[in-house]
Amino acid sequence: MTLYNGTIITDIDYVGNIVYDDENLDFILTSEGRIKYQGGSYTYEYFLKDHLGNTRVAFKDTNNSPLILQEYEYFPFGMVARDYNYSSNNKYLYNGKELQDDLGLDWYDYGARMYDPALGRWHVQDPRAEKYDSWSLYNYALNNPVLLIDPMGDTVTFNGSKAGVNNAEEQAYNQYKTDLTNIQTTSQTEINNFKGKGFFGKVFSLGKYATAKANLSESTAALGELGTMESDAQVFNIQLQTGGRVNGTTGFDLNTNIVEIDINSKSASGVTATLGHELKHGYQFLSGDIDFKATGSNFIARPGQLYGTEDEVAAFKRTDLITGGSTNSEAIRAAYSGATKGGGSLKQLGLKKYHKSTSGIRIYNKNYRDY
Repeated sequence: MTLYNGTIITDIDYVGNIVYDDENLDFILTSEGRIKYQGGSYTYEYFLKDHLGNTRVAFKDTNNSPLILQEYEYFPFGMVARDYNYSSNNKYLYNGKELQDDLGLDWYDYGARMYDPALGRWHVQDPRAEKYDSWSLYNYALNNPVLLIDPMGDTVTFNGSKAGVNNAEEQAYNQYKTDLTNIQTTSQTEINNFKGKGFFGKVFSLGKYATAKANLSESTAALGELGTMESDAQVFNIQLQTGGRVNGTTGFDLNTNIVEIDINSKSASGVTATLGHELKHGYQFLSGDIDFKATGSNFIARPGQLYGTEDEVAAFKRTDLITGGSTNSEAIRAAYSGATKGGGSLKQLGLKKYHKSTSGIRIYNKNYRDY
């Protein structure tokens, strides 16, 4: 990047996370701050950030004591409310993005677009506007910058939902995927061992073999479904709740077109097993298997239940896969006998698809149906 003020002031070159000023090493960005080079020596500067990635304090170590170099406070959309620059020229501030203060613009470079915190808006249209067709093409973070960020200027997400494990929801999701992979591997090993046994060995191992085949099929299907959900544009928002009368619920928010998945952290089946159950419902939603049970002539305005009988049987199989249990399918069918039997009416909503998020905090009102 070349900065102009009538004439060339300086040339700044970026080589990955290494920044050069007039072809001289200036600093190296790290996950925790930066390494400043000056006079043949290196100084580590550490950034303390909030949940949005905003740099609030920059400091360095001085004889095992922190020396504050910079402090920043922000208004919600990124304008600086108060700053104290003691001895740092760090410009990686709001959302951790670099402030472009040349020509007095004070914009932030997000990659796909430049953001103006004075307006709380982008200066160009969203390059992926089709994902948010009910929103302005210039809005920032769906007008909710306190809980959402737009890391590259083209996709709204919860901070940290794509990189690193920094919340309980993402830990639970990753643990569920790990459990599925372990079940898949163990089941395949059991099947291979069975094939290597003699006649009597196979006779006495038929039960284990049948269980291994079923678990292999179920875990493989579950991992495939998660892959489909992760690559789809639909949002699946997971939140752990403390307490509650049910183990978990999944619903569709009619205001935001987001599938909300709530998991009781004290679930009797365990968090990962309950998450597996509800994620199955999320996939059923995506594939069109889930159906509405209307409670009035206008089933959008008069919401009813959002699960189907066989959908619950399939979801409880996911619970059993993690717990090692064996739910009675007929008992499930009896318990959900009042539910609908098939899918299809979701199409009546004319749903639009939005960006997917595997974890995060609920930010919308519960104007949705549980299933």
